[in-house]
Amino acid sequence: MIKPITLALLAGGALVAADSAWTAVLHPQNNSTVEGTADVKATTDSTMLMTVDIRNTTAGTTYTAVLYNGTCASPGGMVDEGTVYKKVVGDSTAVARSETALRIKTLTPDAHLIQVHAQTDEQKTETTPLGPVVACGDLKVVR
Repeated sequence: MIKPITLALLAGGALVAADSAWTAVLHPQNNSTVEGTADVKATTDSTMLMTVDIRNTTAGTTYTAVLYNGTCASPGGMVDEGTVYKKVVGDSTAVARSETALRIKTLTPDAHLIQVHAQTDEQKTETTPLGPVVACGDLKVVR
C-alpha cells in the first residue's frame, strides 16, 4: 500500500514534507564500535529537536552528532551550519545522549543523515575539526 505524503509550500517556494518525526539507526563506521539511535522531531513552529543515544563510547572522548543532507553512502553538507551541536563526553558507562535544538522548521523530502564524530585532542585537525566519523544513520520518516 502506498501512503500519501503531504507537502506544504513555504514562503520562497520550497516544498517540505509535513512529516514531523524522523528516526535513524546509527551503525559503526571506520572500524568503530559506536552505535545507537537518533530521532528528529518538530518541537515548535521554528525548531526541531535532535536526540541521539550512542553506545560503546570511550571514556574521555568527545562525541558530536551532526545532521547532514544526503545519505551515509553519499553525505552532503550540514543542514543548518548555524546550529551549535551539543557535545557529549564518553564515560565509564559507555553510553551517552545528546539533545540539540535545530533552527529549522522541518526537513525537506530529500535524504538526510546523522553522523557521530569522535574527537580527542590528538584527532583535531583543520580538515576534520569534529574528528572522524564513528557512526552514521540515514533518517527515515516515522509513519
